Amino acid sequence: ELAAEANAFTYRHRRMLEGAGKRRDHYVAITDSAPGIATHPGIRWKQTRTVITGPIATP
Repeated sequence: ELAAEANAFTYRHRRMLEGAGKRRDHYVAITDSAPGIATHPGIRWKQTRTVITGPIATP
């Protein structure tokens, strides 16, 4: 799924996302159910897709 998601990005951002998927002790989460970002009130989001990456926190 990560490769399909990466194909929707520009070349630069696609490379960044692909790199994030290869990082040790990091995660990539993809969701269709996250809220849209706050923007101009005249914009009505019809669809949202969120990709979140980050390190895995360990105690």
